[in-house]
Amino acid sequence: MATPATPVETQYIDFGRAFQFFFEDPEWQKKTLMGSLFALLTMVIVGAPFLAGYGMAVLRRTARGDARPLPEWDDYGKFFMDGLQTIGLYLIHIFGALLIPGAIGCIAALVGGAAGGDAGGGLAGLGMMVAILLVILLVLPVLVYFPAAYIRMTVLERFSAGFEVRENIELIKRGPGNYFLALGIYLLTQVIAQFAFYLCILPGFPATFWAHVVSAWAMGEVARRDPVLGGQTGYAQVFA
Repeated sequence: MATPATPVETQYIDFGRAFQFFFEDPEWQKKTLMGSLFALLTMVIVGAPFLAGYGMAVLRRTARGDARPLPEWDDYGKFFMDGLQTIGLYLIHIFGALLIPGAIGCIAALVGGAAGGDAGGGLAGLGMMVAILLVILLVLPVLVYFPAAYIRMTVLERFSAGFEVRENIELIKRGPGNYFLALGIYLLTQVIAQFAFYLCILPGFPATFWAHVVSAWAMGEVARRDPVLGGQTGYAQVFA
């Protein structure tokens, strides 16, 4: 009897599987219930580190090719501490991008206030317009770049990896197709989650958790398919 052929994995992330794997876990309902609770608790900040840490666990399990990437809710301490790293990494990047525009806006406001009159108001307005333009020019690239820093920090389990700019950019350059496909999955799931939330608040929290997990899975697929972080040999070398 002939052995069935093993499906050949494509080079790119399986877009359809992004919306299937979650429900293949036999305990997805129980895990979603807990995740929804922490999504609810993000409204008072408390749940954010746990949810972020859970996403990091999903990313790591996906990167090493686990068939069931959803972990159990059984290591709250690690979820919390890992989540703090993600939140810290994000805030540092965002505040860094806002530093120059914020300084320009403050200086313009101070100079305009000191000058007074129409001239002062015009100067302040011009300074604010420049600050807003710089926000667009600086923050948007940082938001596109940040997932690479997040992926490497998570997979390597080293906070400093999130600040290795050259290596993080190289991750994007090695697989731009998968990287931007993952960003597309993130944006699509966020839109779905927001739609569910505005449609009815109650299902909004499970949808938020689902979107967070699917996004983490997509980032994990970027790592798994990367020749340095993942693949059939790369991941084993990193974690050897």
